[in-house]
Amino acid sequence: MANPISPVDHWNRRRALYSSGPKLEPLELRIERQTKRRDNGCLEWVGHRNRWGYGKIGIGRNTTFTVHRVAWELLHGKIPRGLFVLHRCDNPPCVDPNHLFLGTARENTLDASRKGRMARGERASQSKLTPDQVREIRRIYASGGIGCHTLAKQFSVSPPSIHSIVCRKNWGWLK
Repeated sequence: MANPISPVDHWNRRRALYSSGPKLEPLELRIERQTKRRDNGCLEWVGHRNRWGYGKIGIGRNTTFTVHRVAWELLHGKIPRGLFVLHRCDNPPCVDPNHLFLGTARENTLDASRKGRMARGERASQSKLTPDQVREIRRIYASGGIGCHTLAKQFSVSPPSIHSIVCRKNWGWLK
């Protein structure tokens, strides 16, 4: 997999390409112009956002980057391959460098889970069962005599799903 281009590198290439033409506003000023300090302490991007709430900034024709990554790179340099820019504040439009830190994909997932941002149970888009149905599946299975295949047919899910439920691989948090 090719290393994706850095937003700051992309910007610098564009500035060099158009050095004889109109002056391009520095990225730092563009970001400063499109942010507002909020009561919660966050420096929020007030420009365009994607559907998850992260700020987007255009750099060139048809090239956009998330603003928190650009802000990180402007202050700290390139983001090492395989790392993500995470938010301590858990606020996607925030670009305050003091609220940002680097982490792996696993650390990002654990951070989201700890902060309650991971959909689980019936909030998960693929979920076909309710918490009461999961409790019932566990109760029936524990009483013996009925296996995963029978329960799967009864609850209209797959046998591996039943197995994951009774082994607490899925819905393990549910009492």
